[in-house]
Amino acid sequence: MRFHKAVYSKSAIEKTLKAFEKLASFTLKEKADYFILERKRRLEDNEMIEKEFSNYALEAAINDKKR
Repeated sequence: MRFHKAVYSKSAIEKTLKAFEKLASFTLKEKADYFILERKRRLEDNEMIEKEFSNYALEAAINDKKR
């Protein structure tokens, strides 16, 4: 999964990683303008988890920008 740094803060990504740590395991990397998450282990509902992860990260990023 890729998250553009103009939209997502590192803090938002880290909060989301912590919130999802029991459901999925990711490695966080940074490349140019993106945070890149690579799955460490596969789960049955990967697509659903990725969508929910993205939604949670977006909400966390919005909340970070409000502060």
